[in-house]
Amino acid sequence: MVDDEQQAYILEGIRRDVPRALFVDVQQQFPIAAQQAEESILASKEKTTSGVLLSRKRQSKAVGLVRHQFLDQMFEDAIIRNGGEFISRVPVEFGKGKIRELPVYLTTARFNGTLVGFASHRDAYDAPVKNATRSALCSQNKGLDDDLFRSRESFTDRERFVLIMVQRDPFAIGKLASISVGVANTKVEQFIVLEKIEEFLAGYGASRKKPKHGVKLRRVTKSFKDTIAGTDSDQTEG
Repeated sequence: MVDDEQQAYILEGIRRDVPRALFVDVQQQFPIAAQQAEESILASKEKTTSGVLLSRKRQSKAVGLVRHQFLDQMFEDAIIRNGGEFISRVPVEFGKGKIRELPVYLTTARFNGTLVGFASHRDAYDAPVKNATRSALCSQNKGLDDDLFRSRESFTDRERFVLIMVQRDPFAIGKLASISVGVANTKVEQFIVLEKIEEFLAGYGASRKKPKHGVKLRRVTKSFKDTIAGTDSDQTEG
């Protein structure tokens, strides 16, 4: 992670762009998704003639798969309620000056100059599972990690990518241990900044000392040719 001043600067940039209500929705709705996923699996035996009771291991796997769908639906609904713009493509730099727009297969929304998605992790500080979509999205964070000062200008016109991280309770498959808000590095290996959602929400409107240095995060008004068609949001990646 970066130092405290840089972390504060990044977090304040997110708060400027993304409505607090979105994170409140997530904080309230995601635990319901976990509970609903567990109940949908456990209740299947009782509601099905000659239904089978899954082993604990299989229950955990089944609940995990169903939980993701509930989380995805609730996240999508929260984006719509809070005025986000769904994106289906994101620009990625390949070499010097070469930019291609790559498809985004995970539910992701734009709020001003910030892109927001969600993912799960086993431990509180684990990075999310790396796949093509997350690699493309996290590449937007170039200039925020260790090469902060050398890449300051390269980040000026770039949209940062924020992840809402969900940690399942290891002792109760129908509960969540934590929800955090973070920004991962470009290699999707670790977080530049990560804060529990309760702390992050408390920072909205709080009086903070202005950092002495940092990256200027300019609002992005232009948009790429994105669609909100269900064909993209219905696709998934491993």
